[in-house]
Amino acid sequence: MGKRLLRKRLAGFFVLLGITACTITSLPPVGEEAFFQLQEDERRLWNRSKEEQKRLNRSDHIYESPILTAYVNEIARRLIPEDVQGKGLSFQIQIIKNPLLNAFAYPNGVIYVHTGILSKMENEAQLAILLGHEMTHATHRHTIQHYRGIKNTTAVLAALQVAVMPFGIFGSIANILG
Repeated sequence: MGKRLLRKRLAGFFVLLGITACTITSLPPVGEEAFFQLQEDERRLWNRSKEEQKRLNRSDHIYESPILTAYVNEIARRLIPEDVQGKGLSFQIQIIKNPLLNAFAYPNGVIYVHTGILSKMENEAQLAILLGHEMTHATHRHTIQHYRGIKNTTAVLAALQVAVMPFGIFGSIANILG
């Protein structure tokens, strides 16, 4: 292969890489826009989350304590920033029977807290920090940003595989390293 063709292919690859990198979007947190609107891929994630929540809520993993559930939801309610209220993102806290020190948030604001981490808490401030952290995942739209990052990385790696194919053994090594 001539040096000229090699340069053209590399130039094409870097243009493609640049275009792909530009598709990574920085989404504003909920509350920074006058009107919060889900984009199509984010709407699909919310719908999948709702389906998963239904399955989880029907299982025997939910810790049934109306008093404790009301308490953690009241703490969460007091943590919601004013600019997020009424923007289409509401928070609901559920408790899972699980000894692990963990909690997680779905993109639509539903947060699951494990009984294991609740049992280690010494005061309300620690609970507030945990809930605030999980709420931030939802308000800052971390799930869709992560999803889009994976999607863009996959596109870049696919373009790299196509670009290095003509280089024989060197292309194979690049694929392995990629």
